[in-house]
Amino acid sequence: MEGEGIRPEAFIPGKLTGLAGKNAGARSRTFRQVGLGFLLGRTPLKRVTLTNLNSLESLKAQFNPNQYREQLAVNYERNDIRGLPHQPLDYNNTSNHQIFMDFYADSGMQVGAVPIASIFNRPKIDEFKNFLMALCYPPAQGSGVIANAGPPRCLLNWPNALVMHVAVTSLSFNNQRFDWKDSSITAYVARVSFEEVRDQRLTSEEVRSSGTVRPGIEAPSQSFLRNLLGSRAL
Repeated sequence: MEGEGIRPEAFIPGKLTGLAGKNAGARSRTFRQVGLGFLLGRTPLKRVTLTNLNSLESLKAQFNPNQYREQLAVNYERNDIRGLPHQPLDYNNTSNHQIFMDFYADSGMQVGAVPIASIFNRPKIDEFKNFLMALCYPPAQGSGVIANAGPPRCLLNWPNALVMHVAVTSLSFNNQRFDWKDSSITAYVARVSFEEVRDQRLTSEEVRSSGTVRPGIEAPSQSFLRNLLGSRAL
């Protein structure tokens, strides 16, 4: 799977499998201490943040993907020259940087009797789902008038790993669990394909220096967004 989302077992304090030997109990206790400290916010976690560059709404993923895939293609014209034992390559372009991620969302995880969502003060998982889907449709201006030719661009920000402007080119959901009372979705995996969007030329020297943390792109601060959007809640 591309960028398989982190499963909840990784965050449940004290839940370990495969512990064996005389140190198993100590390892389990250590995990419970570290795990509970993480869940209570004592260990900072830099989560993936997505910002809609049209509305400037910003949401964090509930969990970071435990892996993701990147893809590039370098496109050349292959010239056929009679009698030459090879094909000279003429550079055309480099494809847009593609990123494939899976985001796992679960509203039912708990630490004891306390829902994880209340510990982290995170939005409901359907808000993140709707946020992703909104990146697939053009925005409206006024009474249903399409303002731009395409869906909003998005700032993909995973500190120290990925900072770039992207478009969502593919989106699918694997809905995995439902509330038995009202049938609402309580767990899903969102599989997202991102493609970088650029207005300026990217050079070999810039990529060598900064990698996928694109120069000149900074994540807007929460105070900046609040000032720009007024009283709108993020």
